[in-house]
Amino acid sequence: MPIILTSAVFATYAITAMTDVPFVLLCLIVMIAITSEGPHRLPTVILSGVLCGIAYLIRYNAVFLLVPGLAAALWGERRWSSRAALGAAYVASFLVTVAPWLWMNYTHHGSPFYSTNYEDVARAFDITRSTPFTSLADVLLHDPARFARRYVTNLGYTFFQTLGAGLALLPVGPLAAMGIGLSLARNRRRPVFLVLLAALSFLLVMSLTHWERRYFFFILVCYSGFAAFAIFEIAGWVGRASARCWRHERRWRCWCCGSSSPRSSPSGKRRPRRCRVNPSSSCPRQRS
Repeated sequence: MPIILTSAVFATYAITAMTDVPFVLLCLIVMIAITSEGPHRLPTVILSGVLCGIAYLIRYNAVFLLVPGLAAALWGERRWSSRAALGAAYVASFLVTVAPWLWMNYTHHGSPFYSTNYEDVARAFDITRSTPFTSLADVLLHDPARFARRYVTNLGYTFFQTLGAGLALLPVGPLAAMGIGLSLARNRRRPVFLVLLAALSFLLVMSLTHWERRYFFFILVCYSGFAAFAIFEIAGWVGRASARCWRHERRWRCWCCGSSSPRSSPSGKRRPRRCRVNPSSSCPRQRS
């Protein structure tokens, strides 16, 4: 949470009467339901689908949640029949939730998935023609080569923007990249892969439009989690290194204590005096 609060844009929109922050909160609730692990999977899958549908009713780009939701529904089941049943339950619960809105769209506009977002896509990819576009497919089919080229370019630009200082004051992007690497190396668990899949799906969907920081609060939250993991790992490394240095220092003091005060032996030779240590001394007690 402290990392997220370093984002001035997030703090601004958190007190603004807009749907950006509530939408991210709902997406995080969906991700909690998706990544939960328990014996009762069917109720969790249905709940995830319903929450995903509610997020879609707030903003269309919540469609990215279908990808990690389906992956979570299909994960871990040995029988294909169980996987198919859970996947169908997730999609069905999503469709039942959004069905009233789809029906209204079809009644008023002739298409259940009517949206004017294709105009933003056409402007972002600089695709124009004399007659107005009517759908996203219309924009794509008008110039497929240009659409694909501009999409790949916009995807790379958006990704590098998320790694920069555009989202928060702290270097969240580089720390998140380190945290992702450490998570994949040490904690190859189901929730880690699902969060990464959700972030990737969100990035692929949002690369269809122009870059604006308030659109990427979900990426900010995901990056903040991995950045926090990296910070704690770095702190652990520093703590362990400091403990090793302290142990070496204690051994060095003990060796200096024993070797710097020689005394005479019965044979006439001088031998080093053993280090006599009381319990409160910094030197460790020597074994007999």
